[in-house]
Amino acid sequence: MDQFPHVAYVGVHEGRTVFGSFVDSEWVLHFVAAGEWSFQMEGRDYLVGPGDMILLPPRLLHVVRQVSGRQRAQHVIHFELSGSTLGQKLPLAVSLPKRQQVEASQLFKRLRREWLAAEPFADVITGGILAEMLGLYFRNSERPKSSAASATLAWKNIECSVQFLHANFHRPQLTLRDISAAAKVSPNYLCRLFKQNTGYTPMAYLTLLRHSKAEELLLRSLQNCTEIAEAAGYGDLHVFSRSFKKIAGLSPTEFQKQHARRAPAI
Repeated sequence: MDQFPHVAYVGVHEGRTVFGSFVDSEWVLHFVAAGEWSFQMEGRDYLVGPGDMILLPPRLLHVVRQVSGRQRAQHVIHFELSGSTLGQKLPLAVSLPKRQQVEASQLFKRLRREWLAAEPFADVITGGILAEMLGLYFRNSERPKSSAASATLAWKNIECSVQFLHANFHRPQLTLRDISAAAKVSPNYLCRLFKQNTGYTPMAYLTLLRHSKAEELLLRSLQNCTEIAEAAGYGDLHVFSRSFKKIAGLSPTEFQKQHARRAPAI
């Protein structure tokens, strides 16, 4: 790691926010707090549990499912690291010794507290704490989690369709036929394949992807609701408001007021 990391997001993911299919534009570090999980990445399945860390480079498709455990929680950190070679020769998942699991948990609590407080020079402090957590990951790079070849057929078709969705969700008129053409399979076959491996149909996934982008813009941009509706692919403010409230239970402005993190001091 040759540059200081910039922390973009720190959260505790529980319930339905934990599992699904994702492609993130930033680096993501997961620290499993509760439950056993399957991370499907690069055509392989990784079984991870409490005390394990997963380090995902930008734009890596990963499908996350809970395997066991009544409780489920992951500590998730999104960060940027421009010009770095971080992760090129590292395993995607490692297992921490017990003592370091406690240390990582304490570091995460400090990191989240600093990030939420957003006090002066928070970027410096959060970057330093994250660097410590990444240091634990590097130290345990010789303790990689084992993986097995994925039983998923046509994984490349799924990857292709998900990448196409992430690149084109902003198009309001996007159709299932467009997605299946990009994946080079029939619409019916793609629907069946996609749902078997992500839990959603391609169009349902598109709806959740647009919602996720809208949430991000509501909390991390200065755009108004009309601009966000266009950027997230809704094409219409009324469609945006209706769809957003159906998923979040709140209107976009209500969500923004309830969840916005206090802006950093200038």
